[in-house]
Amino acid sequence: MSEESWEVLSSETALHTPPFLTVTMQQVRLPTGGTIDGWSIVDARDYTNAFVINEAGEALVLEGYKHGIGRSSWQMVGGYMEPGEDPLSCIRRELLEETGYSSDNWQMLGSFVVDANRRVGMGNFFLVRDAKLV
Repeated sequence: MSEESWEVLSSETALHTPPFLTVTMQQVRLPTGGTIDGWSIVDARDYTNAFVINEAGEALVLEGYKHGIGRSSWQMVGGYMEPGEDPLSCIRRELLEETGYSSDNWQMLGSFVVDANRRVGMGNFFLVRDAKLV
């Protein structure tokens, strides 16, 4: 697999709203010699999500308003990581905050870049079993 990188010719911050989002616009030169003006790089906070199964074998699904889509939707437990927080600590905190549940049975499913072309953020995904209301 060939990994030819793009050369960044210029870079300018277009939007900066700490701590959630920074958008940088770049002019880049492709390995073929062509250029692209206005390539956006989006830096959003890393986050965690978990598919949670309680002691009765039932999946926990939340319903709530999400402003990005402008309506309520079903969703998994999750949230943004705080600076310096590791993914497991984050999802344990989010599970307790959002549901009142806790568990000692965690399986990391993986960490994935949401959109490698734009960077965006790292999603960290877990399977939680035997969750109990505390």
